[in-house]
Parts: sequence; structure tokens; C-alpha cells
Amino acid sequence: MVVAAHENHLGPLLKNFNKNMYLDYATKANALISSLGDDVSSEIVLVKSSDLAGHIAFRIKFDSPVFVMLSHPICRFRRQRNYPVREGSYIANMGLVPVYFVSLNSMTVLLLYGENTEGFFSPVNSPLSDTEAVSWELPPSSRPAVYSSMNFILQNGSDPSVADDYIASICKQYFDFGYWPVPAKGFVPSTHFLHTRKRITTTVKVTKSLYVVDEIGHVQSVQIEGHILQCRQVMLRALTEKDGQYFFAQHYALMDRELAEQIEAEGGLGKGFLNAMVSELQYTGGMRAEIMTLVADYINSYFELLQSLIGIVASRDYYRKKSVCSLGTLQELREKVFNAFLDIKRDVNLPHTVSDEVKNSFEIAVRSLFPLIVVDDNNNTFYTHPLLLGFIKQWHLFSADDNLNRERMIHLLRLLKCLASKKMMECFLSEDAEYFAKMGIQKMVFVKALMRTIKFIRMIKTIERSWITPGE
Repeated sequence: MVVAAHENHLGPLLKNFNKNMYLDYATKANALISSLGDDVSSEIVLVKSSDLAGHIAFRIKFDSPVFVMLSHPICRFRRQRNYPVREGSYIANMGLVPVYFVSLNSMTVLLLYGENTEGFFSPVNSPLSDTEAVSWELPPSSRPAVYSSMNFILQNGSDPSVADDYIASICKQYFDFGYWPVPAKGFVPSTHFLHTRKRITTTVKVTKSLYVVDEIGHVQSVQIEGHILQCRQVMLRALTEKDGQYFFAQHYALMDRELAEQIEAEGGLGKGFLNAMVSELQYTGGMRAEIMTLVADYINSYFELLQSLIGIVASRDYYRKKSVCSLGTLQELREKVFNAFLDIKRDVNLPHTVSDEVKNSFEIAVRSLFPLIVVDDNNNTFYTHPLLLGFIKQWHLFSADDNLNRERMIHLLRLLKCLASKKMMECFLSEDAEYFAKMGIQKMVFVKALMRTIKFIRMIKTIERSWITPGE
């Protein structure tokens, strides 16, 4: 157990800013700590309150690489602050950088201190290009990166490096097709805070879905963190799910002005879909705003819609299941996706394209989502939890050959499924374990590492389910 200065500073700030959200956070965090039991001693470190009366948070440690994705829209609300360190013994230059935390499939804040802050916020050294996303790898170290239940990452001694192009493309795929946070009450995994030394200035809660833009209204200026953001009022239809049924719910929001005017100029009103992220902001004085600032993809064909629906249905089905990787059969996934399409068919207004005439379009769309979704030769379907990216990188399983990558992923996920449901010796002697032994990998070490990863994935899924209280 540790007494962590940042959580103990942030907790009272949240209580003063939004007492209901603080109570919701504290209730969920303490229930989670109780439910995790023995897991607390290994991957999770409990954070004591400064008065030692109880726990204010927990931290998750990582012994394999983790990945974050950054871009100008994702990091739009990044801020640089002065912050007291070690009970105020000195003042550090701190950076609050919202990032997509690929490994936990959530939005969070990366905390930077000192030279790391200065390097990130320097106009000369900024790692963010104007148009493209970049992915960072945080490798294991003697002081590894940790994630706090208050939704921030401390990089500690884990110096980030730019992920290679193949890993970066997978990170982008998870953001586009695997990240679908739903509107929810209270504190949820997407909730993060921007703050000064004395107060929280803004809370940000992220939703990502498919949207149709029906109306674009007048310009509205929004002041956030001392900066003016030019927006347009818009009427959106957002893809929503309740009790397994999909439908579009209409509501007003704001949209980044440049984005709105691009849609207006291209005649996109009421046509096509936006795979987009909306940030609900609450800032000082109780004022709120919902702003669409990022579009992951423009969906202008039935095939592109099919890809997104597969991602939505598979992701939500996976996180509801206790399984660490199995989705069932390809036919079962097909039926669920087809039912989702039937639910929203009347809202679909897309032009037919050449891709829509391709036979076996569903199978092709599923294959395009590799390695997020993997199908073996018997049409068993697997979902790859993003934590596995670090394991795969650590064991050097990715190659330049796509066919070889697919073969390795099938064996890895089948072994993962076996270890999650059968006796270790049965899995140790399986064809899938032997496959990796033939690669020169020490089988016992590999299997034990995979079992630790299974435990980690189960823990992360438990945490995610525990945070969510769906909105009405």
C-alpha cells in the first residue's frame, strides 16, 4: 500500500468540484478493491488516503509494454500547469495530456513532469503533427508506468518511444473499430480531469458512436480552460443500444466549426455516418457542453457501415462476456450484426458503391479487422484484448508477413482460450503450445506468462464492467 500525493490532491478537488461524481467514484473504487481480493497484491497497488483512514484509489502496474495514441483532436484539451510535488516541497512543471490508452481501451490523461512537459509543449519539439495520429510505446522498466483508478497514467521511469508502423496501425484500428464508450452516469472509464494546483477546472467524459448530422446551426463560441473554441450548433442522431436493440437517438450538441463547415460544404447533411467522438464537458460554474471534436472515419458505403457494425457488436459482446477471447462462431457474429443492421435500416441513407457488390462482404469485412477480430479455419471467432499487444510485442510474435501473423494469432488465441478454461497440463501438451515451442520459445515460460496475462485481462474486464452505470 502507498500514500500517493497526486490522488490525495485530486480527490478533494473533485469533491469540491462535483460532490456527486466524487461519491460515485469513491463508492465504485472501494467496491472494486473489495471484489478484486487477492489480485490486489500483484498487479494492483492500493493507495491510502493521506489521513490513512482508508483507500482513495488503486494503481495498476504493467510488466509488459503498453501503448497510447495521440493526435491534435485527441489531445485538444491538453494543458500545462505548475504543480506541487512531494507535499509541496517544490513546484514542478506538469503537463496534462488527454490520450487514447490503447492497452485499456479508454481515454485517460498522461501526466508529464519537468523536462518531459517542456519537450511535449515546446512548439519546436511537439510530437503531434497537424494531421496524423502517433502512437507511443511505454516499455517495462524498474519503475514501470502505472495507471490510476482516478484515470491518469504516470509514466515514471518508462520513457516513451514512437511505436513502429505496424503497431501504430493496430492502435488506430482499435480506436476506429474497438472503442465505443457509451453515455453513462457518474464516474466512468472515459472521465478525466483538467485541473490547477487549487481546483479542477473541467471534467471531460467521452462518448464515441456512429452519428448522422441532420442540421447545422449558428456559430457559438465556447470558452474552455481560458481558450475560445469556435463551434456550430448541430442536431445529431447518435447510434444507441438498449437491451440488445439498436436505434438512433436525436439530440443537440456542438461541433468544431471547421468540421461542421466541411460537412456542410460537401452536402453531408442527413447522409452517411460519422464514426466520431463527442466530449461532454462540465466546467467551473456548473456549465456543460457536448462537443464533437474528432471524426475517426467518414462512412459513405454499406461496406464501411458493415465494418463499424461488426466492431460495435463484437466489442460490446466481448466486454459483456467473461471469456478472455472467445466470441463464438462466425455465424453467430453474422446474425448479431445482421440484427443490428435491421434495427437501424430505416436510418441508412448511403449510395451503393462497387464494394457493396462484392460477394462474401461480411467475411471480407471481418478479415479487415484483424488482429482485433480473428477467425480460425473452423470459423471460431476471437476478440483480441488490447493488453495482448504488449505481450505479443514482448515475445516478438509480429512479423512482416501478414499470413504468418494470422497463423500465430490463431494459435495464440486458441491457447489463451484453452488456458482460461482447462487444466494447464492439457494446454501445455496441446498443438497450439507446441507451435510456439517449434519457434524456439521456452514453452513453460511462455505458458506461465500467458496465464498471468489471462489473469490481467480478467481483472481489467471486471474493473471496466464495475465502473459502468448506463445512462437513461
